[in-house]
Amino acid sequence: MDGMKVADVGAGSGFYSLEAARKVGSSGRVYAIDVQKNLLERLRSQAISEGLGNVEVVWGNAEKIGGTKVREAW
Repeated sequence: MDGMKVADVGAGSGFYSLEAARKVGSSGRVYAIDVQKNLLERLRSQAISEGLGNVEVVWGNAEKIGGTKVREAW
């Protein structure tokens, strides 16, 4: 999985995003997408505190067409 790009749509608390970040390594990238900004900020802080610089939080709404903004973040 090293070097892969992963999108976690509906990241919530970030459990899967953080696990994916560990798996893809520093050459990979995890896009944590959620509509709740407070959860994304908490996830960003946790990723930083764990030294996971490969997590990018993206505010987006998966219930709308184009709402995940994955294309823009990718």
